[in-house]
Amino acid sequence: MMRTVGRVVTISRVELLRFLRERSNIFFVFVLPLALVIFIGLQFGAGASTQLGAVTSDDAAARVLVERIDASDTIDVVPIASADELRSLVSRGNLSGGVVIGEGFDRALDSGAPFEIGYVGRPDGTGQSLRSVVDAAVADHSAVSHAARIAADASGPPLADPL
Repeated sequence: MMRTVGRVVTISRVELLRFLRERSNIFFVFVLPLALVIFIGLQFGAGASTQLGAVTSDDAAARVLVERIDASDTIDVVPIASADELRSLVSRGNLSGGVVIGEGFDRALDSGAPFEIGYVGRPDGTGQSLRSVVDAAVADHSAVSHAARIAADASGPPLADPL
C-alpha cells in the first residue's frame, strides 16, 4: 500500500514539473483566468447603475415622483422628450426601462381620481425588477398624497386670516 502511494506521489510530482516547465501552460492556467476575472469585474462591477427614462409633464407631483425614483443609489433617471423616443431607446437596449407620467397627475392626486402611469421595460430580469422599484415609488407617493387629502378633509376649511 505504501509503495502505491509513493508511486502516485512520484508520478504526480513528475507531471506537475513537466506541466510547469511549459511557460504557455502557466499563462493559460493562471494568468489568463485571473485577467478575465479582473476585466469582467471592471466592466460590470459594483459601480454600475440602471438607467430609467422618464417622460414627464410640468406637474410638480410628477417631478417629485421622479425625484423619489432617482433617490435610489442603483437607478439613474434620464429625462426623455417623448413616449415614442422612450419606447425606441428601451427596445434598442439603451435604457432598461422607462416611465411615462402624463398631464394632469397633480389634479388626479389632489382629487383622488385614478391616474395611469405608463411603464416600458425590457423583457429581461432588469426590466422587471426596475418595474417593482417604480411601483413601490408610485405607491409611496400616492399614499402620502392620500394621507394629506384625508388630513385636509378632516380639518375642515382653512381659518380666515385674522389680519
